[in-house]
Amino acid sequence: MLAQRALVAVVGGPVLLALIVLGGAPFVSLVTLASAYGAYELGAALRRAGFAPFSAALIGFAAALPLLAHVAPPEWQELAGALVVVATLTLALAYAQRRGLADWAVTLGGALLLGGLLRFVVLLRDRPNGLWWLLAVVLGTWVCDTAAYAVGRLAGRTPLAPWISPKKTREGFVGSLVMTPLALVGIALGAPLVGLASPIGPLAALPCGIVLAAAATLGDLSESLIKRQCGIKDSGALLPGHGGLLDRMDSVLFSSVAGYGMALVAR
Repeated sequence: MLAQRALVAVVGGPVLLALIVLGGAPFVSLVTLASAYGAYELGAALRRAGFAPFSAALIGFAAALPLLAHVAPPEWQELAGALVVVATLTLALAYAQRRGLADWAVTLGGALLLGGLLRFVVLLRDRPNGLWWLLAVVLGTWVCDTAAYAVGRLAGRTPLAPWISPKKTREGFVGSLVMTPLALVGIALGAPLVGLASPIGPLAALPCGIVLAAAATLGDLSESLIKRQCGIKDSGALLPGHGGLLDRMDSVLFSSVAGYGMALVAR
């Protein structure tokens, strides 16, 4: 299991970082595909729980939101309004099903959870200093997840949220709160060495790291809650040793929003 996790990280990590640095259409395409595939995994999980989400709407809306965040200029806000109208009209599909209202709700809720949050990844990359911020979010989230897992395995005794995920511990959470700010300090200090200006100093990186760790943990717990409700262990089997794609990007869903907010404050 650990060997598989390490292999996926060694192969996939550099590819992801390269696309983040490249930006533009290749990066937006990756985010759009990730959102669509995550929606596919979520739809499968919801069906196991007895729901009948509208797959085309779930996957389509999830993919459209991050894509529009990049391609639609501010004056094209009518596109967002049209998307809301189309989403609302899908309620008509619910009338033909016994649990239609619930199915409509989980369809739109799932699309907003994935596409609505992943659009902030695109918006963050497109901002001034967005490359630094997105690298800080991704690398900081990796450190957060790794620290929580390692400290939890070594010293975890007290469950963080036993009704959601018994294996996540308070000790692991504390470990993430310590290591993530230190990681952001390192990124702030190290970025200029590779020609990338840091928009914040080392001292400002400390509270940013705490916010990032809290947001990433909330994203992890949110996906754990969905899996608990659906009665599954992993969202899929796409990534050996890791589970599904949604299992790997759950923390980033929330930490990217936190990163976008911090980028706005720091400008």
